[in-house]
Parts: sequence; C-alpha cells; structure tokens
Amino acid sequence: MTDMNATADLLEDLWRQGKTLPRLPDELTPRDVEGALGAQAAYLKRHRSCGWKIGPGPGGEGRMAAPLRGDILHAPQQLPAAATPAIEVEVGLVLGSDLPAGSTAEQAAAAIGGWHLALEPLRSRYDDPKAQPLPALLADNLSNAGLILGSGMPGLSGYVVDIVMELHNGAEKVGEYRGQISVPEIAQSLAWLADYAAARGKPLAAGDVVITGARVGPVALQRGASYRAISTIGEAAFGVAQG
Repeated sequence: MTDMNATADLLEDLWRQGKTLPRLPDELTPRDVEGALGAQAAYLKRHRSCGWKIGPGPGGEGRMAAPLRGDILHAPQQLPAAATPAIEVEVGLVLGSDLPAGSTAEQAAAAIGGWHLALEPLRSRYDDPKAQPLPALLADNLSNAGLILGSGMPGLSGYVVDIVMELHNGAEKVGEYRGQISVPEIAQSLAWLADYAAARGKPLAAGDVVITGARVGPVALQRGASYRAISTIGEAAFGVAQG
C-alpha cells in the first residue's frame, strides 16, 4: 500500500529545495485519483496551507482542486531565481467566515469576505509534468508553488462584473485578460470546494484564500525582472532575484 504521508513529505521537500525528479518512486506513486486525494489529505495534516486552488477538470469537464503550499505572501514580494519558472494572474477570494460541507451556493457567496488580485507561482516537482498521469499531478497540488495576494475590495457590484487584468515586466505588457467574473458561477464552485475540502480533512475556514483559475498565464518569468499585475479589483508587484 502506498504511503501517502511519505509522498506528501517528498513533494514538500522538493518544493522547499527547488528541485524536481523524473517521477515519483514506485512505492510513493498514487495508483488512482483516490490515492492522489489521500496524498492531498496527508499534505494538509502535515504541512502548512493558506487555502485552495480550483479549476476545471480534464477536458474542461467537472472541477479539480488542490491545496496551496505555504502561508500567504502579501505583495510586494521577491521570488528566488530558481524557484518559480512561471506565474498566473487570478481572481482570489478571501473567506470572511467558515464554510462547512453541505453549504449552498448562496451561503458560499455570503462567506466571501474579499475579492483580490492573486498571483499563483507555478513550479512542478516533476521534470516534465506533461508526461505525468493525473494522480501524480493531483498529489503534487497541481504544480502550485505558493500564493502572492494583492490588493482587493470587499465586494463586487453585480452578479456579472467586467474585469481587465494585465501583467507587466517593467514597461512591457506580457499578458492581458478582458472578460467577466460571474459571481453565481464562482459561488457554485466554492460550495463544491466546501465539500471537497472537508473530505480532505480541512474544512474551509475564515481567512482561507481560494484562487479560481488563470485569467493571465502561465507566463514564464525572467531572472532579475520586476513585474506588476494590475486589474479592476486590485494589483500586486513582485520581482525575481537575479540568481
């Protein structure tokens, strides 16, 4: 039987050391999605997490989720040169109250305490994540490498809100999104996540951050560069060390 505690510990150590490996050792590889979810539960029991990432499942069907690694990093931040090859700009939610399993979409919407611009650093613990099966990716928290939380606002004026997001490297725009935020859709996803998180042993709680999928990116980062993300709901600045 695969030891998911050891799987979670190995992947956490690789994240902290900035290292990768071709694949998990056979004895630590989850055999199916249920095994991978066991690795997520083990991670949450043994390591720090500031919240969750949520997005569409394979082929755009259904939903997937994974814990965010580490504590919240508030912008501005300086990222290590070798630790983060890419970043995504997202809409982040900060929960103002607990959200237990069985919550409705209406209760989920009421639990949102703030809407923020959020940055998700991405770095897989695998040399080639595209070559990995889904259970290995889920066990690796879907390549999450932390969270940078930017500024935000307590609420949105409307059920569907126009949003613009841009990512700049110095004076150069390197990514842009123009679209909409659907509050009802996000609330439905948040209610789904309440069940998912509770099943992993860590119910959603006040102060948790939930990021809702890439609006910009992933964008490859350059060493020594200074970045600034701006949006309708907030902004965040960060840099990458030279080396």
